[in-house]
Amino acid sequence: MSARHGCGGEPDRGWGESSLLVLPRIALGGVLLLAGWMKLFHNAWNGADPAWDFANTIKAYDILPAGGNADALVVFAAYAVPWSELLLGLALVLGVWSRAAGWLSAVMLAAFTIINISVVARGMDLTCSCFGEIEWPCSGGISWCHVGRNAALMLVAGLIAWRGGGRVALGWLLGDRSSGAGRQGWADEE
Repeated sequence: MSARHGCGGEPDRGWGESSLLVLPRIALGGVLLLAGWMKLFHNAWNGADPAWDFANTIKAYDILPAGGNADALVVFAAYAVPWSELLLGLALVLGVWSRAAGWLSAVMLAAFTIINISVVARGMDLTCSCFGEIEWPCSGGISWCHVGRNAALMLVAGLIAWRGGGRVALGWLLGDRSSGAGRQGWADEE
């Protein structure tokens, strides 16, 4: 009996599973694109510096060590986080390097979740700034709703990291061997 294998010797998942992977991959990618865009560019046309606003939010979380290079770390994070979100979101929406983007998104969301748990546990009254001025789906200060939202997004990222991005993806069309999508008929093994 012969088993169908796709790129890299991984089992070919077929069009059914690939179709089911498209919606969560694009949805997570869209959420990350929105988050990164709002952190970097919202209100920029009014002369405001959204990255500076985000830097102040990071500083308010009180998670980085005080003194020394703390301000440099805050400024670095204020640019690195949104640009990472934009790049990961773009990779997920396009379906390029889906597994890697899924893993990196899951790690980033795990860090956000831990930070939010820390804020809730310390009883701090902070707004999230996750999506700039948009509060989705949680409103008000950081709460267990924010933790739950991040955990749900982390599960979606984990699914993409585990199963790949599916065939309806630019990576599949380009023969991306890390996507987990596979191309039927590339290799038969007995």
